[in-house]
Formats: sequence, C-alpha cells, structure tokens
Amino acid sequence: MSALHSVHDSAKVVLLDLRAVPVIDATGLVNLESAIARLHQDGLAVVLAGVRSQPRAALLQAGLVDRPGALWVCEDVEEGLERARAQAAAVA
Repeated sequence: MSALHSVHDSAKVVLLDLRAVPVIDATGLVNLESAIARLHQDGLAVVLAGVRSQPRAALLQAGLVDRPGALWVCEDVEEGLERARAQAAAVA
C-alpha cells in the first residue's frame, strides 16, 4: 500500500489483478476490504479484475459489489482495464 501512496497525486484508479486468487477465505476478505476502504479514503476508485467464481461469491456475500465511481468487480482483466480507463477519463 505504501507504493500506492507515492503515486497517489497522479492516480485516479487502482486495478487489482486477482486472476491468481482461486479462493479467498475470511482473513483474505477482511484484508481486501481494508485495502479497498483505505484506497477509497485516499480518493481512488478500485477495479478488481480477473475475479474467479469463489472469490466473486465471497465478495458478493460481504457486500463488495459494483459501485459506479468507486468499485467494480470484473471477471476478466480486459473488462477491468476498460472500467479503469473509463473512470480515469471521467475524473480527469
């Protein structure tokens, strides 16, 4: 997270690539929620890309669903990149 703070002035959106996360447990979910909350506090929108079925279900159960302008959950990275680019352009 500290690396994100060093580029915060120019960043508008953070894309987290979750393709390598086949399963997320309660601890991982709490950590992810905390990271997302911190990024939102810093004024950054978040795109979760490459989200597989089990993590998607856990995110849904935790209430982490698409919130236009703040959070997107995408099945693939290409869709995530499109969302991130659109959001960056919208706040430019």
